[in-house]
Amino acid sequence: SLAFNIRPPCSSEWILSHSCLLPEEPKSLSFRFIELYNCNITDEQSVRIAESVSEHPSLEEFKLGSNRIGNVGCGLLVTALLNGSIINNLLTLDLQGNNIGCEALATLLRDPNCNLNTIAL
Repeated sequence: SLAFNIRPPCSSEWILSHSCLLPEEPKSLSFRFIELYNCNITDEQSVRIAESVSEHPSLEEFKLGSNRIGNVGCGLLVTALLNGSIINNLLTLDLQGNNIGCEALATLLRDPNCNLNTIAL
């Protein structure tokens, strides 16, 4: 399994254009850790990240702190985590420093397959 770490400075355009995070054949790579801190990721860009993440069921840590993700983006990410069976293995979800509420996260936590140990808000 691979880890993908992006540290500032980075741009959301750079992330969305690189095939290492969004491979053409998602089954060819399996990430256990994804860290995308302070990359100015918005709700609109969360759509593509959610699509990519749903192809990595072995994901254990998903860190998106200090971005510009709001309730819409959070909802998209939660849906991807639930629909892609990622929630079975995900232990850490870091969304601190974003502008999100609790509604989408409550849905995630109510799922019987949720094994999260850490949520950072």
